[in-house]
Amino acid sequence: EDRRKLGAWLSAPATPTMQPTFRDRPLDGEEIVALVAYFQDAAKRGEEDPGASVLVFIFLGLGGAAVVLVLFNGIWNGRFRGVRRPLVADAAWPRSQETSA
Repeated sequence: EDRRKLGAWLSAPATPTMQPTFRDRPLDGEEIVALVAYFQDAAKRGEEDPGASVLVFIFLGLGGAAVVLVLFNGIWNGRFRGVRRPLVADAAWPRSQETSA
């Protein structure tokens, strides 16, 4: 029954968007049968558990975020060391002179 309804709709689509497209070149019988078979197969495959794909998506997102954070840490880790060491050494030097005098 669903096959017949889908086939009837494909032979004369009732949507305003599709009417101008299929008015000049309507689908023939073989195309309708092939499309109906394709849509039925896609519907059967779509009945699989969507929770598994959502879980995979979440884990991939978390893993990707962890990788990005590790990369940023590696890139930004030593960005001020060339500036900080001389500043710390200069700040510590006068104190060491004062305490020795």
